[in-house]
Parts: sequence; structure tokens; C-alpha cells
Amino acid sequence: MTYRFKSRFSAVLMTVTFLLLNTAQGVRAGTVHILSPSARSYGMGISGVADASDPSNAYYNPSNISFINGIYLSGFYSQLVPDLASDVYTGSLGISGGTRIKLGESLELGLGGSLRYQKLDYGEWTVAGITPEELGTASSSEYTLSYSLACGLIINEVFSAGIGLSVKPTKLNLAPAWGTLEGVANESDEVALDFGILMQAAFPIAEGYTLTGSIGTSFLNNGNDFTFTSSYQTIPMPSAVRYGAGVRLESPRMDDYDDWFGPIITLAGNFDILDHTEEGSEERSDESNYGIEVAILQLIFLRTGYWEYESGNISGSTFGLGFGLEYRNFTGRIDYARVPQAAELARTNKLGIIIGMKF
Repeated sequence: MTYRFKSRFSAVLMTVTFLLLNTAQGVRAGTVHILSPSARSYGMGISGVADASDPSNAYYNPSNISFINGIYLSGFYSQLVPDLASDVYTGSLGISGGTRIKLGESLELGLGGSLRYQKLDYGEWTVAGITPEELGTASSSEYTLSYSLACGLIINEVFSAGIGLSVKPTKLNLAPAWGTLEGVANESDEVALDFGILMQAAFPIAEGYTLTGSIGTSFLNNGNDFTFTSSYQTIPMPSAVRYGAGVRLESPRMDDYDDWFGPIITLAGNFDILDHTEEGSEERSDESNYGIEVAILQLIFLRTGYWEYESGNISGSTFGLGFGLEYRNFTGRIDYARVPQAAELARTNKLGIIIGMKF
């Protein structure tokens, strides 16, 4: 991406530019925290606050990793605004793990943790002086390293409740010192905190069939505003409250192929509400997310959902597809999603991968 200016790029103008770029996806500028690192959840309407089946959902609610029993590696990539600039993208790499400790005949303690690196790259831009002569090419980015810890109690493999905390040091590099009018690097460092709770109940409803219901709440991105070269140049931390519910139905496995395949049919549905503060006001704005997934033998995953965010001018359906492999304790999956953007911009593509070993 290339920008040309008749005068050197000021820090104020840089901030406004990123506000405009991020409006395309309905997020507030200056934060990488609002971009989900999961192609699966994008296919399900960007939902997952009460979905503990995917370790990447610690993004929505850190307590979602309270009950994982294994170790998982995951990756994600997406161009943000391909209509405007092909080199504006977000990507992430993460590792999650957890185990269960027997506390009694019918009581277990679940312990989980995750570490995720995520980057939002705004691409390159060209700085020009008062004359047409170019001063150089600069790049801009945001990145965060998220540390999550969670624990929960499981009673009789039926009822479970967990809590989780994420600590997210974040750095915004919007412009180098030589590319600003003030001669000071346009950058900011802050730490965001997430806190979440999750409750689940699993019931056998027929021979081999299990129905699990869950509810969850998370308080996301709590921290100070991002401040740049002057105190009046700030970008609010995108604090939010996300709450919702999920349901999951699993059928029996095929006895003769138990090592190779998961349940014959798995149905999952999520419903999220995101409540966040609009910039420059104390008013609240709601964002609704709905999604369903149908999994066949844990080999083929079909997903769809709906995303509605009035303030971001986004309203539309999402679609997703996944291909997986499960052999004994090993599991792997490749995910793809296609989601809407604001106004008349084209839909964007999301790609993800996850591999793991169950304990």
C-alpha cells in the first residue's frame, strides 16, 4: 500500500488514516484485539464466547480453555481490505494446552493455558517532502502477545464451571520518527486484560447421544487508552462485554472405525452479543453474532452464521468450510471462511489451521 503526501506525514493524520482503514471491517482503529484469530468462528458468525470446543476461542473468553485436555497449535491469516490494499493483513500463531487433575471420585480440576502472537500489518506507505522528492518508505503495524490462564471444576462429567484471565501486552507502530511532522515516532505501548466465566452442562439424551449446553460472559480489553506523541493523540482501548450461549449435540461413533473418525454427526450452535463503548461517548452499541456448524465424522465441517453491527455498517451472513482428520489421539483441521465487510466492500477470506494431541 502506498500513500503520497505533499508534506511530511503528521502523527495526527496517521491516526485518522488508520481510523478510516479499519472502518471497513467495523472495528475501531489502533487495536489488534477486535480481529478474531479463528477462521472457524468467522464461519459461525464471529461467535464463540460460550464455545469451549475450540482452543482458539480463548480470544472470545479466556475461560473457554478451562477444560481442554491436550496440546494444540493453531495459525490464522486474512487480508483485511483487499479492495483497498492487498498488503493490509492480520495473522496469528498460537499454542494452547490443558490437563485434568482428579480431586475425588466425581470431581476433577481442569487447568488450561495459551500463548498467542497476533499481528495487524497496515503495509507500506511512501513519505514525500514539500517537493516531489520521496523521503523513503515506511511500514505500520500493531501486534500483541496474549497470555491466557484458566481453571475449572468438572462434576460427574456433567456440570462444569470455569474462569479465565488473559494478559495482552500490545504495541502500535504507526509511523517512524522521520516520517512524522513532529519528528517523534508515532507509537504506543499498553496492556489489555480479559476476564471470563463459563458454565456447561452435558446430558445423555439417548444411547450414545450427548447434548451440552453452555453460557458464558467475558469482559474484554480493559486497560488505558493508547497515547501517541501528544496526550491529545489517543485511541481508546476497545473495551467490551461479550455474553452468549452455545449448544452442542454429538452422536455415537462408528464402532468399527473408532480410531479413525469422531462422532458420526456433531451439531453446534452459538449466539453472542457484544456490548462496547463507542469512541468519544459513553453510549453503548450492540453487535450480534449467530452461528451453526454441522460436522460429519469430524472430517467435513459446514458452517454458516450471521453478523450484525449497526455502528460499523455491517450486516450479513457468513459462510465457512473445514476439512479435518482424527486418528486416535491426534486431530487436525483446515478452516476457511468468507465474511462481509462494511458498505459496498467485497467479502474477505479467512484461513486457519489447527493440529493437536489429546491426552
